[in-house]
Amino acid sequence: MKKTIDTTALNLETYNNPATVADATADAEGYLPYVFDHPFFQEFNKTLPGKRILDLGAGPGILAQYYASQGKEVTCLDFSDNMIEAAMKNCPDCQKFIVKNVLDLDPSDGEYDGIVAFHLVQFLDKKQLIKFFKQVASCLAKDGKFLVVFTNTCHPKSGVNTNSTGLQEYWNRWQLDDIVPLFSKSGLELVKFEQPTFESGEQPFMFITQKSIR
Repeated sequence: MKKTIDTTALNLETYNNPATVADATADAEGYLPYVFDHPFFQEFNKTLPGKRILDLGAGPGILAQYYASQGKEVTCLDFSDNMIEAAMKNCPDCQKFIVKNVLDLDPSDGEYDGIVAFHLVQFLDKKQLIKFFKQVASCLAKDGKFLVVFTNTCHPKSGVNTNSTGLQEYWNRWQLDDIVPLFSKSGLELVKFEQPTFESGEQPFMFITQKSIR
């Protein structure tokens, strides 16, 4: 009989590890400046109806710090208390820090003008993604936008993989056609998509979505 793996517990153990926190910090500091300068990201920010930002899977808070430096009211949410501890140090101007699994997100966590999820969806299976997207939709303010950014080149295949720190993580090699249909199933509609090529050679999938009006 095949042993069932608790993938959430596996990932939590890995992302609570100080080695992964340090690696995630270095990776974000190297990668995110390319995003900040990109027109797609700038367009997302210009379309937001207000200043309330929710950073889901906030990790060490590098993205959150960018938003705080722009005068936004930022909430960081991550299931790893060590990642949130790092975010508190890296983003002292953030409004709020929540240690919580994104699958437990609900309207009591607030209403936001912009919700962002960078390199998060790969860690969820399709059933979890539908639930997650529905919960995001329930937390969007009127005319609010949801930005999803991820790459699918971290590992050659879906499943349990070893990350750059030598620790194991559960990860999915999602393709464009895997993700897009899930938006409409979850009460979201796709506003814009792009797959740019950064100077680093990385080619992330970038989606802007909003609550479906249908």
